[in-house]
Amino acid sequence: MRRLSKLTRTAVQAVRHGLVIFRRHTALIYAVYAFPLVLIVSSLTPPLIAPDEGGHAIRSLMVSELRLFPKNDPGPGLTPQDVPTDLRDFVMVTHQQLRDEGVFGWRAAQALPEGSWSSERSEIRSAIDGYFPLFYVPQAVVVTTARLFGVSISDTLRYGRLALGLLFISLAALAIHIARRGKFAFFILLALPMVVFLGTSFSPDAWLIASAALGGAAATRIVPGQGDAKTWLKRYGLALIVLVAIKPVHIALALTTWTQGGIGWAVRTKLVVTVLAATAILWTVLVVSPPDRVADNIDPGAQMEFLLESPGAVFGIAASNLLNQPFLPMRQLFVVTDHPNAYAGPGLTAFLSLVVLAVIFANPPSARQPTGARVMGIGGAVLAYGLTYAALYLVWTPVGSPGPVMGVQGRYLIPILLMAIPSLPPRPLGRNFASPAALLTSVMAAYFLLVVPWTFAHYLNPGL
Repeated sequence: MRRLSKLTRTAVQAVRHGLVIFRRHTALIYAVYAFPLVLIVSSLTPPLIAPDEGGHAIRSLMVSELRLFPKNDPGPGLTPQDVPTDLRDFVMVTHQQLRDEGVFGWRAAQALPEGSWSSERSEIRSAIDGYFPLFYVPQAVVVTTARLFGVSISDTLRYGRLALGLLFISLAALAIHIARRGKFAFFILLALPMVVFLGTSFSPDAWLIASAALGGAAATRIVPGQGDAKTWLKRYGLALIVLVAIKPVHIALALTTWTQGGIGWAVRTKLVVTVLAATAILWTVLVVSPPDRVADNIDPGAQMEFLLESPGAVFGIAASNLLNQPFLPMRQLFVVTDHPNAYAGPGLTAFLSLVVLAVIFANPPSARQPTGARVMGIGGAVLAYGLTYAALYLVWTPVGSPGPVMGVQGRYLIPILLMAIPSLPPRPLGRNFASPAALLTSVMAAYFLLVVPWTFAHYLNPGL
C-alpha cells in the first residue's frame, strides 16, 4: 500500500509538473504539434479540393502580377480572366471531376500533367472571390517564388499550401504567446483547427482568422473594466468592423472575440444588441436577395415561411453542423485523398482531441475575467451564428437539405463549441445576468442546447 501511495503521489507530481511546463511553453508545444499535422494534410490532399480553390489560385496569380482587382464583367456568366493555358486546363479538369464525381481525389490529381506557369495565355471564366488584394499577399509570394524557380503548377498548389500553413502556424503560436499570461484558452482553441484546415489552402480565410486571433490576443493585455472601454474599442473595434465587412459570416467570431475582454457592462450590452441587430439585418437582406443572387429553384418566400412556422429551425441548422461537421476535415482524408496512408485520419483526430483537452486544463480562464461576460459572449455568438446560418441556408440551400454551404461553414462553430467548456460558471451567476442583453443571449443559448438532442435524433432517424 505504501508503495502504491508513493507511486500515486509521484504520478500526481509528474502531472502537475507537466502542466507547469505546458503553461510556460504552450506556444512552442502548439507549433511542434501543428507542424506535422499541416505537413500531412497538405501532402495528402490534392492540389484543388474545392471549386473555390481554383478561384483563389487564379486571384493569387493576378496579385503576383500586380493585377490587384479582377475585371468586372457586367454581362451574364462568369468574368473572363487571362491566365496561363496550363492553369486554365488544370482548373477546368478538376472542376469537371468535382461535378461528375463530387470529389477530386489524390489519385486523380496524380494523373494530371504538371503544367507550367510560363505556358501561353488563355481566358478562363471563373468565379473570383472579392477579397481585398492584401489578403492574397502570402499566396502571391508563393506563386511568384514558384514561377521564379520553375516549379510546376501542380507542385505550387500542393507545396504552396504547406508554406502557407507554416506561416499561419507562426501567427497562431504568436497569438498564443501573447495571450499566455492572461490564460485565455479561447485563442489557442481558435488557432488549433483553423490554422490546420484553412491555413493549408489558398483561401484568405486563414489570414483573416489569424489576424482576428492576433488582435484579440493583444486586447487581452487590457485589464477589464469600464475605464478601458474606449481604449478597447479604439484598438480592436476597427479591425473587427473590417473583418465583418469583408466576410459577413465572421460576425459571430467578431462578437465572441469582442465580448471577451475589457468592456464595461453598459458598453457590452450596447455592443451585443448592436451586433445581433446587424446580423438580423444581414439575414433579412439575404432573404430578399434578387433572383440572380439566389440558387436555382430556391423560393425565398417559401424559405421564410418555413422559418416562421418552425422558429427552432434556425438553431436546428446550427446544431446540425455542430454534430456533423467538427471532424469533417479528418474524415475527408478517407474520401478526398484516397491515399494509401489515409488511415492516419483517426489517429490525427484523436491526437487533436487530446491536445485540445490539455490546452483547456492547462489554461483555465483568468480570475479577472467575469464569468458572466464570457457566458454572455457565448450565448450571443450562438444566436448570431444561428441567424447567419439561416441567411446562408435560405439563399443557397433548399429547405430540408444539408447543403454544401452549410457543410463548408460548419468549421466556424468549432472554436465556439470548445470555448464553452472552460467558460462554464463554477458558481451561481447572480447579478451578472441583470442585463437584458445578457438575459436574452443566455435564454437563446439554453434554447440552442435544448435543440441539440432533437437534431441529433432527427439526424439518426430523418423520419422523426
